[in-house]
Amino acid sequence: FSGLSILGTYLGHPVQDALANTRAIGPVLAGLIGGPILGTSVGFTGGLHRFFQGGFTAFSCGMSTTVEGLIGGLIHVYLIRTNRGQQVFNPGIAFLVALVAELVQMLIIISVSRPITDAVNLVKVIALPMILTSSFGSALFMSIIRDQRDMRDRAAAEFLSRALNIAERTLGLLNRGFDTKTAKSLAQII
Repeated sequence: FSGLSILGTYLGHPVQDALANTRAIGPVLAGLIGGPILGTSVGFTGGLHRFFQGGFTAFSCGMSTTVEGLIGGLIHVYLIRTNRGQQVFNPGIAFLVALVAELVQMLIIISVSRPITDAVNLVKVIALPMILTSSFGSALFMSIIRDQRDMRDRAAAEFLSRALNIAERTLGLLNRGFDTKTAKSLAQII
């Protein structure tokens, strides 16, 4: 997730001594899936990387990336505590969390970056593309993660079913005792 956040910065587009980017996707998803510690850690990593890129929004973007990971993590905690843990993998939830996180980022940019007129002008240009891109990107990535998890669960269930079938047939043969005939029958089962 940190790599995804850093990649979002590198793939960003320079705008008025700042970067329009998708850096928030990594921390938001990390927070949603892993909770506030993971989300904040990924956000801090991506934010620290962004900070060292420089520009008049370096500090505000670094700080907001950390906050975005925390937001994802707090939503994770809320969903778990309200017995809706499976919603963590819902692409619609990922879309909404990224949308809110990006709105918060725009507020942080305006609140922290100076000169304020440059910050406001920047937000006017980057807000809509960043909010939409990060929101749709988060939903898409979460959909991929959910699909991969479901595929893995189906494969594990099939393997377990096969193993139980073999165990059942093996126990039936072993009830007759263990001899050469039983050994040959066991070898054919497996």
